[in-house]
Amino acid sequence: MENMYELLYMSRMGDVYARKALFFWCRNVSRAIMASACARDPGLRFYAEDIVQEGIIAMTAAEDMYREDMHASPQTFFTIVMRRRLLNLIRYYRTHEYADMWASVPLDKVMEDHTGYSIQPRDTASLQDPQYYTDFYAAVRRVRGVLKDMSPLERLILACSNEGMTYAEGARTAGITVKAYDGRLRRLKSV
Repeated sequence: MENMYELLYMSRMGDVYARKALFFWCRNVSRAIMASACARDPGLRFYAEDIVQEGIIAMTAAEDMYREDMHASPQTFFTIVMRRRLLNLIRYYRTHEYADMWASVPLDKVMEDHTGYSIQPRDTASLQDPQYYTDFYAAVRRVRGVLKDMSPLERLILACSNEGMTYAEGARTAGITVKAYDGRLRRLKSV
């Protein structure tokens, strides 16, 4: 590893070699943080590239914020800034995992006219009907309960299937054979 103080100075002076060296160092740190997070939650593999890119953006911001009078080396400072930003992004992905499901609009609600596409107003009367409201939230609780009881691998396989991946792509993403992927997916669909 080269001297981070020199790399930072040369990068600020516009040296291409120093910027590349910082970029590769940052990418490796981001990947290490991402690998650690994926070990705990394999579903984050879908966001791996986004998380690594966010780490590079965080390092660029940290490069501008760093001052030599700080009581930390550039390497330590960059790692702390990147780690905080990446953990916030990972936390966001974990808490908003099902947000897309609720924000989607069925195609029969989309109208086309000469100006483009518009969405018909949402039917809010159905949620005000007590029976519909009760049934809807009972279904939501049941789905969340089923998802909570699934293993991380099962959630990953289900996510691969929902993304429309082929069996080969899904098996490669999950790190299992196509036959094992098929068997697990069949069991998940029977739940």
